[in-house]
Amino acid sequence: ASQPAVAAKLTKPVEFHFHSDARIEARRAGDGSTAKRPRDPALAIPDFAALQTRHAQAVAAGRRQGVHPTVPAPLPLHTEARAHERERFDDARRGREAELERQREEQRRSQAQREEEEVRELRRRAVPRANEMPAWYAHAPKRSRDDATT
Repeated sequence: ASQPAVAAKLTKPVEFHFHSDARIEARRAGDGSTAKRPRDPALAIPDFAALQTRHAQAVAAGRRQGVHPTVPAPLPLHTEARAHERERFDDARRGREAELERQREEQRRSQAQREEEEVRELRRRAVPRANEMPAWYAHAPKRSRDDATT
């Protein structure tokens, strides 16, 4: 005959967790405490932004404690001395160039004066003048007037 259907034992819906809380629930049932305990902090999802912020603050605080400002030593630049030395060199070079230019100008003037003297001498010699009769030619036979016409 047919037996009356026994009501099926229904399962109680449970929230899904990657870690089984069965043992914890069993302990709670044994304790009789119904208050929900906070989850294990080791199993909580870490807040990486907060961790990074805390780490950065700790590092900054550590830095601030032992920080002594670094004061740079003045660099031994030789630009001023080099500029004065270069100025003296340039002055000496300009002096030498001025002396050479003065000598060139003096040579040019003396050359022009010599050329002018030469031109005067050439002009003086170029003027046609009657020269004296040489002594050896004075006793030479002379042509008569008759011979000149023939």
